[in-house]
Amino acid sequence: MTRKRRVRAHRTAVAGPEALAPSGIGGWLVPVAIGLAVTPIWIGYVTWSTFGPLIDGGMTAALDAVGANPSLGPALKWLIVAELAANTGLILLALWGIVLLLQRHRWFPLALIGLTVLSFVIVLGDSLIAHRLGLSADGLAIWDILRNGVTMAVIVPYTLLSRRVRNTFVE
Repeated sequence: MTRKRRVRAHRTAVAGPEALAPSGIGGWLVPVAIGLAVTPIWIGYVTWSTFGPLIDGGMTAALDAVGANPSLGPALKWLIVAELAANTGLILLALWGIVLLLQRHRWFPLALIGLTVLSFVIVLGDSLIAHRLGLSADGLAIWDILRNGVTMAVIVPYTLLSRRVRNTFVE
């Protein structure tokens, strides 16, 4: 027992406390990395399944098919264009985040926090604008707000407080 304590104390004294601190992509950083890898695929799938028919069949015909109010048409078209632009931006930001993660770049924590907060703001803003236009929120929109809110509530503190994140992304 005394021998183990001396070895541990010696290792700490020689290498310093940083040598024993967690680093690398491991621990709770693994689910974060998996989630980040799935994010551009998920956003692309949801975007295509939602807006693919509008793009393929023409936006005006699709708006007429759902019985949109004619005075709502231009505002709804701009909302759809804004959603497409926001989703494209989120996909690009997620891909950049993956590159930063793999490079263990010091900007990764900031990019991850930015992606998480921006996703929440976009989903919430989209739902509020749609509500303002008189469109009712479906279960999927409410689920997206809750999912992004919980993700933000977990990822932001973890990224800011985790020793593993601090020790891994230093270059």
